[in-house]
Amino acid sequence: MMSPRALGRGVKATRQPAFVLAAALLLVELVAAMQVYLSSTITPLLAAELDGQRLYGVAAAAALVASFVTMPLGGVLLARFRASRLITWLTMGSVLAAVVSATAPSMEVFILGRALAGLASGAIATVGLGVIVSSLPPSWRRLVLAFYNVVWLLASLVGPAYAAWLSHWLDWRWALVAYLPALILARLLIARQLERVPPPAGKEGRLPLRQGLLLATGVALISALTLSAVWGWLAVIAGLIVIAVVARDLVPTSVLRAAPVQPAAVAGLGLLAVVYFGANAVAAIAAHDLLGFNELGLGVLLTAGGVAWSLTGLWCGARPLADVARRAHLGVGLLAFGLSTMAVAVHTSAPGQPAHLAYIGGWAAVGLGMGLVYLDLLNRGVQGDHPDLPPGEAPTIVVLAEAIPTAVAMTLCAGLLGLDPATAPWVFAGLAVLSLTLPWCILRSTRSARAPGEEPR
Repeated sequence: MMSPRALGRGVKATRQPAFVLAAALLLVELVAAMQVYLSSTITPLLAAELDGQRLYGVAAAAALVASFVTMPLGGVLLARFRASRLITWLTMGSVLAAVVSATAPSMEVFILGRALAGLASGAIATVGLGVIVSSLPPSWRRLVLAFYNVVWLLASLVGPAYAAWLSHWLDWRWALVAYLPALILARLLIARQLERVPPPAGKEGRLPLRQGLLLATGVALISALTLSAVWGWLAVIAGLIVIAVVARDLVPTSVLRAAPVQPAAVAGLGLLAVVYFGANAVAAIAAHDLLGFNELGLGVLLTAGGVAWSLTGLWCGARPLADVARRAHLGVGLLAFGLSTMAVAVHTSAPGQPAHLAYIGGWAAVGLGMGLVYLDLLNRGVQGDHPDLPPGEAPTIVVLAEAIPTAVAMTLCAGLLGLDPATAPWVFAGLAVLSLTLPWCILRSTRSARAPGEEPR
């Protein structure tokens, strides 16, 4: 019979790999979150140095287009290769992409680096989720997913400060590569823990390769806005048509028409993604190009918005409400107020004037609004009994319903500023008006029963 001490050592031996793997996954998520803030901070800085402001839309689209190409391949690759080998290969791709971007002599080369990063990140997103599902015990899996919120809070503090400090004291090029040792270490730890894990019997996800390529084509067409006046708008229209056709195949009809209760929540998430991420794509660009923010000012701006969202999201997560409509409507009001404040600040102010504080306060209000609305809609979107959104498919549908509008909004809004920086206040004002349509989705998502004639499909 095994002694209690030997049994204790056996339990510790089984817990240690799970702990190391969980810690490494959280570190990778932290680095990925920091990269989001890094990209927002340095894009206007490098565009000014490389004379590439007209390519803002293409730069925003590059990684998104590439990720749509490789995102469908993650499950297929996991079914054929060991996760440890895949993560090693994808890490090498991430490092190469960062080096290409950091050494770019022109905006076009920087965009090439962003595209390479998107190829790696699209695959690593689905591979990483597969690792969490197949390689962690259920208790550790829940813990890792719960701590993702804390990781993004840390990233909202560390990411902008890291990017702003290195860009100010050294150069934006150093900011693109200084984090690589942490990324390599975390991914090598994951790969080492997964060496003995066999490939899961995976299957292709809800986003097939053909639809992924069509989405990439649609976003690429939208990014052509700044390349030509007339032909650019025709390309945008064509891109929106392509994306709309693909979205009809990927997203249930009940979501597209915001049927009560669960589909309306998913539709609300898509609309919220357009409002927030469209503004996020141009917040730092407008601050730098029109208001004269320096590197440290951009860091303060992005920190204010990121911390506001993260802290409010944590607070809402700890205090679920039976009636979320009141809290969500307050969040919509903050979104509209913050975006309107930013529009007025950009339209009426010159560099060096006190509008800096109003602009930062507006973006902080947007973050507060996002924190009040997002989590409640997300919970309603992934949990429910709607036949179009079964528990096994709802999370994937929610991801697609957010990812597609995000790609469109970021590419189009950044492209408008690349076409003419003076459009910034109109972009913020338009998004503020669009946010006022959110209460319709919110009210439909909180109905206790479906109205007659509103059954799915």
